[in-house]
Amino acid sequence: MKKSLLILSLAAFSMTLAAQDKGMVNTYNSKHAKIWNADVSSVAWTDGFWGNRFDVCKDTMVMNMWHIMDNPDLCHAYRNLEIAAGKCEGEHHGPAFHDGDFFKWFESMAAVYAVTRDPKLDALMDEIIETITKAQREDGYMHTQVIIPERNKQATLSNNQGLVGTATGTAEGGAFNNRLNFETYNHGHLMMAACVHYRATGKRTLLDVAIKATDFLYNFYKTATAELARNAICPSHYMGVVEMYRTTGEPRYLELAKNLIDIRGMVENGTDDNQDRDPFREQMNAMGHAVRANYL
Repeated sequence: MKKSLLILSLAAFSMTLAAQDKGMVNTYNSKHAKIWNADVSSVAWTDGFWGNRFDVCKDTMVMNMWHIMDNPDLCHAYRNLEIAAGKCEGEHHGPAFHDGDFFKWFESMAAVYAVTRDPKLDALMDEIIETITKAQREDGYMHTQVIIPERNKQATLSNNQGLVGTATGTAEGGAFNNRLNFETYNHGHLMMAACVHYRATGKRTLLDVAIKATDFLYNFYKTATAELARNAICPSHYMGVVEMYRTTGEPRYLELAKNLIDIRGMVENGTDDNQDRDPFREQMNAMGHAVRANYL
């Protein structure tokens, strides 16, 4: 009897560990965390205000946002990815942060799927991931505002005259040359979406894309000039890189996160809006842009 109880206790403990490893964020292995998230699929709102809000999100918002993003006349976010993937021809349209906003929406779909297990959402995510995978540059870089001009330029060259584009891209200003291009923001939300999708589905398809993107940032920040390295705005990449470390256990990603914080402290003429007037470790107040302050 005692042996059976011990086996049951160990099984329950193992299930608890597995659940804590599948939260929206995974802090289970952190020596600083005192409490941990529940499994993304183990808790659901069933009634009351938040139950109603979840139903609206599940039944209306997620798919309505998809219909908007999938309609190039309303929003060019998904069409940009399709062009970068070579599925159709065209130019980049829309703000520089379109990719990141699309990945944020994808993360919400993965979180809803974790609760509903709706096969239609699963199939849609698979379809979108195929496009994202093809859109990503071979070196892991993922920013359609740069990738599309590179692809279009390459298409105009005859007889394969060699690689078009460089580590700094061929779009106007080049990758990381314009601080307002939101490249790291886009990469960060790709990473967050990939981690939640992996925890919700167990599939590595988007996680493998995010690993390539994180490896790109690791290599880029090890070799970039100080000027290029400081050209980052809207700090979702901190969240993304840390969550990738928590998901994969890759120590280079924790090293990258620390390096990014150090680089942020070197910004000259920082602003309250971007929360970088002072080095991050010296900041005592949340000021300026509400989203950026809360990301930090």
